[in-house]
Amino acid sequence: MGYEKNLEKLEEILKKLDSEEITLEESLKLYAEGIKLAKECMKQLKELKGQFEALNADMQKIDAEDFDND
Repeated sequence: MGYEKNLEKLEEILKKLDSEEITLEESLKLYAEGIKLAKECMKQLKELKGQFEALNADMQKIDAEDFDND
């Protein structure tokens, strides 16, 4: 599942947990699912950060090459 979908699902879980209409057992189950989704979101953000840093490094190389050719 993509980052946006995971985040959307996590927000739904938070709304349910804020509700006073769920049982303790349901709360525990939702909390566990929320932790799992939060970990997945963090993993996806780390991967995206790595991709961004790699692209940024490539861009800096291009800029440096442009100045070396002058």
